[in-house]
Amino acid sequence: MGQYNPKAYATLHEGVRTGVVDLKTDKGQKALHRELAKADVLLTSFRPSALVKLGLSWQALHRQYPQLSQIAIVGSLGARAEEPGHDLTYLAENDLVTGLDLPPTLYADMGGSLMASEAVLQAVMHQRSKAKGVYLEVALSSAAGYLSCRAPGV
Repeated sequence: MGQYNPKAYATLHEGVRTGVVDLKTDKGQKALHRELAKADVLLTSFRPSALVKLGLSWQALHRQYPQLSQIAIVGSLGARAEEPGHDLTYLAENDLVTGLDLPPTLYADMGGSLMASEAVLQAVMHQRSKAKGVYLEVALSSAAGYLSCRAPGV
């Protein structure tokens, strides 16, 4: 977004400290772990196997940082978490794409971001009451299911 709409990016990130590191390098890993030692929540959007390759599985993180919580944004839950997917895929799977007209916006991504923000709040509340971190998954396919009223309990 910073390349396509720098003004909007600057507005959305006002007061936010950002950094860029290459997690495939020792230097990048060290920089990340310095930040994780101070963090409450790590928000990820990688496939689970990619996190394992980077040494960032929940088991590894929780062992090293017991109070850290992780919110993992995935395409789908369970075995399908390894499948690449896109907003349009999840909308189509839930009958939210009709005819040849494309949706006016990325509804699954937007719903997923709302679900992720709620998961962060849950994780922080859990950490404060139990003094340990928690792992929560947010699936974009579930967000699309929620929007289509196909999600359990809707």
